[in-house]
Amino acid sequence: MRVEWRPLANEDLASIRRYIARDDKLQARRFGAELRSRVKVLSDHPELGRPLDMAVPPGVRVLVLHENYLAYYRIIDAGGEPVVQVLRVKHAAQERV
Repeated sequence: MRVEWRPLANEDLASIRRYIARDDKLQARRFGAELRSRVKVLSDHPELGRPLDMAVPPGVRVLVLHENYLAYYRIIDAGGEPVVQVLRVKHAAQERV
């Protein structure tokens, strides 16, 4: 299954990398790559994350990427092909999607 990063999710990841890069640019690149790699697992296991109760939009699931970071995603039908859409990547202390 294809994994598609939505613009806000890409912005979230860039923001996380910028924050880490203030102290260590190499670690920021590595951490960004690690988070993307963990999201790739959804291509083979799209229901790995748990469903959110009362999610808006409906069908949103959450996957723990790292002890402090969560990916919010949903599975959609894109012209007969299921696609995992990564909606946001947030620090666990931040509000939900």
